[in-house]
Amino acid sequence: MYHLALSKNKKFWSSSLQNIYLGPWTTPDFLKENFSEYNIELIDWHWDNLDKFYSDTSKIVDSYDKFIIKLAKVLNELHGLNWSLKAWKILCGPWLRRYLTILYERNESVSKIYYKYNIKSCTLSNASLINLQVKDFENFSERYKYEDYNNIIYSHILKKLDIKKKINFKELNFQSENTEIKQKKDISYFLKYYLKKIFFSKHLNVILSFFFKKNDYYLQTVYLKNKFEEIKLHLKLKNFPYVKSINSRIQDKERFNEKLRKEFHEKVKKTFDVNENNFYEKLVVDLIYYMFPRCYLENFINNSDYSQKIFNHHNPKIIIDSASYQKDELFKFWVAKKTQNDCKFIILQHGGYYENFKFKPDLIDHELEVADKYLSWGWKKKTHNVEPIACSIPFKKENIKKSDNIVNIILRTVGCYANNLSTHDIPYKNAEAYLESVINISNLINKDKKLRIFLHPGENPNEERGFHIKPYLEKKILNKNIEFFNGKINKYINYTDLNIFTYLGTPYNQTISADIPCLVFNNEKYEPLNQKYRLLYDSMIKNKLMHTNYFSLANHISNNEYKISDWWIKKETIESKNFFCKNFARKNYDLEELLRAIKD
Repeated sequence: MYHLALSKNKKFWSSSLQNIYLGPWTTPDFLKENFSEYNIELIDWHWDNLDKFYSDTSKIVDSYDKFIIKLAKVLNELHGLNWSLKAWKILCGPWLRRYLTILYERNESVSKIYYKYNIKSCTLSNASLINLQVKDFENFSERYKYEDYNNIIYSHILKKLDIKKKINFKELNFQSENTEIKQKKDISYFLKYYLKKIFFSKHLNVILSFFFKKNDYYLQTVYLKNKFEEIKLHLKLKNFPYVKSINSRIQDKERFNEKLRKEFHEKVKKTFDVNENNFYEKLVVDLIYYMFPRCYLENFINNSDYSQKIFNHHNPKIIIDSASYQKDELFKFWVAKKTQNDCKFIILQHGGYYENFKFKPDLIDHELEVADKYLSWGWKKKTHNVEPIACSIPFKKENIKKSDNIVNIILRTVGCYANNLSTHDIPYKNAEAYLESVINISNLINKDKKLRIFLHPGENPNEERGFHIKPYLEKKILNKNIEFFNGKINKYINYTDLNIFTYLGTPYNQTISADIPCLVFNNEKYEPLNQKYRLLYDSMIKNKLMHTNYFSLANHISNNEYKISDWWIKKETIESKNFFCKNFARKNYDLEELLRAIKD
């Protein structure tokens, strides 16, 4: 008999039964060390089986394709509109994709445990389902990373499954975690704040509005090398330049409107028409009553009107963006309406990971679906209007003296919960294998070298995102001549030729696009590559640009027969890195090329 523990808080554990842990992911040795007084059974996660994971991603994508059409119909009826399907995809698509992914994964996790193990007890927090409500997609993205939010979902699923009432549930009174990101503010912060407030005031915008309205192009969060580059792009597009795009908070005046929610939910149940035998689909319909963001329901009219007001000074023929299409709700409201009036929407690739792997993050398909044109860093798609351009945010290569005694090691995140359809930062075996790789790479490097380890910063730039890797590595890495950084890789990338990337992602693309010496490690057992580019990856492995085991990588940088700088300019190395760059990180960024891609 077993007890299901949903938290790292020991009040949620059982001292008499075998415990199965389903809280935020942590390492097995942490559980054994910090919960030694409890009996624990470590279980396999359902998506440790990558064949199942891949099959499930297809099911989730299929459910999105089905439900977005039906959700669009419901919202058109509810709000008295006739918006296009594309417009609703622009506004609600990112949230719906992530909502479906999270519910599918949480349901699979709980169901596997429930049906495989004889669960006799579970301690829950007494939080109500109403605590699942969020104001917008950004708020949702913050909350689903936290234990209390996931526990409400887990508890609901478990109670739904336990129709025979075999589980003894005990409720504890706990406050929800505060998910608001707070940063320390010094005098310089407030000085910058008030200068910006004056410079970007609505009065200044009113004065300049006459010029803005004549612009044929609107640039939102466009990722270029610097602000000056953006101003140059404005001028070449014959735009009157503005130095700051519009970024306002949504209106969240009305909270949970029970009457409106019930009307919405009745329409959802009728329109979605889910299979009664499909527990997952029934769960989707069940929880959408609580989890559908307020900005699309209670505060829809306010935000629709407010977006029109704040973007009133702009009437472009083409809108260009790199990242706001995900979480900037007011921008999405405006784009959704503009694209229904013959305004074109161009998305510029904002980071790495695209097309590299067999598993694709859920929002990549969203970008391709809503964009009239997509500007990639090299890759193409026959099914969509994708035009390759050079990487628009390469690091700057500097000719400075290099140190042979410094090794930069760049890390990705390790997630505490699975929130996405990629293998990039998922927990359990993937996370364990990744951390083991980082530790082994670090421990195989000559001890006389200094290690600089770059962590992935979170919303607060002074903190890590996801599982906190730093304290774990400090215990495991033997070389104590080590320094940790939260981000800032661009500041230190030129001080050594020994740059090791432990994942294929944005910083690696920025580095290799700038022709700065670098190596990349990838464990293909847990992060299988896109077979469409097999020849490319085999070339990188053969020529030691990519390493699939840590011994190979450590031997390469410790080889005394040649310097990394000499290897970097070998003919075979150049051909291989050019092969990669052509497809994923095109070199030689040129504003004129970007200009042509936008105008064509």
